[in-house]
Amino acid sequence: MKFQWPIDKPYRWISGYDYSSTHYAQDFGTIQGANYYAPQSGVITTARFTLAPNITGQEYGYGNYIVIDHGNGWHTLGAHLLEGYVKVGDTVIIGQLIAKCDNTGWSTGPHLHFAIDQNGTHYKPTDMLYDSVEPVEPPDPPAPFVAPQEYLDNVPLKVNLTTTMQLRIRSKPATTGSTVGYLPAGLKDLQVFRLIPNGNDYWMEIGYKQFAAGVYGGDVWIEFV
Repeated sequence: MKFQWPIDKPYRWISGYDYSSTHYAQDFGTIQGANYYAPQSGVITTARFTLAPNITGQEYGYGNYIVIDHGNGWHTLGAHLLEGYVKVGDTVIIGQLIAKCDNTGWSTGPHLHFAIDQNGTHYKPTDMLYDSVEPVEPPDPPAPFVAPQEYLDNVPLKVNLTTTMQLRIRSKPATTGSTVGYLPAGLKDLQVFRLIPNGNDYWMEIGYKQFAAGVYGGDVWIEFV
């Protein structure tokens, strides 16, 4: 798949943060408020603009960020954003203004952290970026998940933790996912993008490859607000 430049040229590199085996992205220096355009047509799968300050590691490091599903396993991620103009489930067209760049998260100056992957295999963005690209047919947006009536009937939503224990943040919606962080006891106003049913359990998607059990083994850990 070919992708269009997501920011206006000219651009500059952030020193030391080119694509590498430990940094599967490229960082483009921008002015604060620079435009971030959809690099290809697709569906918004994550649009985080309310950070949960208790989440550590990669989730906090991205700051505000957007993930787009372009079909056939292709995804792009743009991070350290100021504000966004899209929400989860929106279909976007290549070149559409979707956000502004900023300095949120682990960042020492305004820039766009930009990553491309297909089914988890990462690619160097500048090898796949062109000045002009034909749009692809965007995938169908995911059907909205309707939570059980005793919870809530739409997403995104916010929840409070009712447990006195920390909850693990998993890399996928199952206990087999690796632990990537923790939610502390008594957390208030955690933003959730969708609930994922798994038998009688429900997992909360709280970010890119970030999941926590909301209802597990008959125990209810969350209170919808």
